[in-house]
Amino acid sequence: RWQSVEITKDSWNVIDNSPVKFRRARGTMAFPTPEHGGDIDDLKEFVNVADEDRCLLLAWLIAAFRPDKPFPVLVLHGEQGSGKSTTARVIRLLTDPNKASLRSTPKDEHNLMIAANNSWVISLDNLSSLRPEMSDALCRLSTGGGFSTRELYSDGDEILMNLMRPIILNGIDEGVATRSDLLDRSILLHLPRLSRRFDETTFWADFEAARPRLLGSLLDAVVVALSKIDEVTKTARDEKTDLPRLADFTLWTMAAETALGKTQGQFLDRYGKNREAVHDLVLDCDSFAEAILRIMSGRDRDRSVSMERMADRSLRGTAADVLADVLVNTTDDVKREKNFPKTPQAVGKRLSLLAPNLRKHGIDAVPPDRSKRERSWTLKKLITANEPQ
Repeated sequence: RWQSVEITKDSWNVIDNSPVKFRRARGTMAFPTPEHGGDIDDLKEFVNVADEDRCLLLAWLIAAFRPDKPFPVLVLHGEQGSGKSTTARVIRLLTDPNKASLRSTPKDEHNLMIAANNSWVISLDNLSSLRPEMSDALCRLSTGGGFSTRELYSDGDEILMNLMRPIILNGIDEGVATRSDLLDRSILLHLPRLSRRFDETTFWADFEAARPRLLGSLLDAVVVALSKIDEVTKTARDEKTDLPRLADFTLWTMAAETALGKTQGQFLDRYGKNREAVHDLVLDCDSFAEAILRIMSGRDRDRSVSMERMADRSLRGTAADVLADVLVNTTDDVKREKNFPKTPQAVGKRLSLLAPNLRKHGIDAVPPDRSKRERSWTLKKLITANEPQ
């Protein structure tokens, strides 16, 4: 009926005459009219997410209603038949209904941006891997980035798009996304094996019956977030809270915790554990990082190496020295991997990319200070609270 929902920090209401204009692209479907009195906990009947991870899914959902802040990438993985595609479709229907709710990976950034320009949520289905350039494009789309292309039938004019979108990725392998910069923007959810199944007709009929109330309960959470976001932000600033990556998303969810049925601090605790799992996955999926961990642990120090051992438990050397040490302590099969760095320049780039993940595992990769004409990297083993100095 071309109505709209107006959300303020006091309430939400369905209105007939919108003060702003909306563009309904081809494929966009209407929301059902939301209803008051819904219970957000009813969503568990339609998504196959572990109980401890449900707060992360709800956090992503309410974040998808913000128009102007970076979005986390929701990565769903699990074995065949764990309901990944169904869960992704349910999420899409609650945030951005579309005739093509799930899509395959676009062939390039140009096609990705066209899809993003014509929809709000990007949902890529049944992925086995992502090309590095597509991973980089999704990073830009998640936190905001520009794209330009030549306008058709012109020689000098450009079409410019500056877009920021919520993203859903799903696949069997937990390494659907493996590059650290994309994973650092991600919420990683493992979907457990389904304990029971329903026929499609019954499942979707039940969901459509519940969808107006589910949508209303999400809008209730957005109202609470709007009413408390300034207070939560001020408290975090005054208490100098150490916020993780995507700090605006974190504060927004903390502001909505009570509406999500969570106690204060429950989301931040679970989100922190999820990010630790993400750091582990980055290193598990990177053979070069594993070699660095082995070298720094001392297990593979029985053969000569190029880096210099320093008095403060660190190793120091150029990118070429690091590469030489890694090659000595790596099997031939790993050396032949396509993404394994084979030049000093590639080693420097990889160390810069992995630095946050290595730091979480107690290794600080300090780059050379080019202003002092330094060429050496320093790999320093950090002292933990439980380790004697």
